[in-house]
Amino acid sequence: MRSEAHPKTLFEKIWSRHRILEREDGQELMFVDTHMIQDGSAPAFEMLRQRKLTARTPERAFGTPDHYIPTNSRDLMDLADPESRAMAESLDRDTKAAGIQFVGLQDQRQGIVHVIGPEQGWTQPGLLMVCGDRRARRPHAAGPSDMRPGRACLQATEWGGDDARHAEAGRRRGGA
Repeated sequence: MRSEAHPKTLFEKIWSRHRILEREDGQELMFVDTHMIQDGSAPAFEMLRQRKLTARTPERAFGTPDHYIPTNSRDLMDLADPESRAMAESLDRDTKAAGIQFVGLQDQRQGIVHVIGPEQGWTQPGLLMVCGDRRARRPHAAGPSDMRPGRACLQATEWGGDDARHAEAGRRRGGA
């Protein structure tokens, strides 16, 4: 980040507003406004159960199955792979048990976790949002950290130093 002598960018203002502490090694503990959960999150819920922990602020999270669900049906029984079906069913059970809003297959709002946040107005300018999916960096206001299942605290380290610029190589296809 820049020194206080220089004007801060909008990104730096949002980042500093969410910083709880910075360690000597440069890693930062951040306040997270919203946690987006998808059907690959079962290991994180299992870790919480094993450690006898609960979701601290379930009202700051929402979950939706989007990775392993059928695209031609709204019925999980149409999903041929039993492991994928189990992951989607687990997300339903885990979010409900934790008191986290669940946007399931029968909910007309259900879709790609990174899309429904903005569609529903849950993604707002100035928020720090995380998702257990590395693709989560693209659509969000300040950009989330990489949240891998099993981390007990939120450490956002990937975005602070380079202002999170997004670059694409090659030509875009029509409609992009």
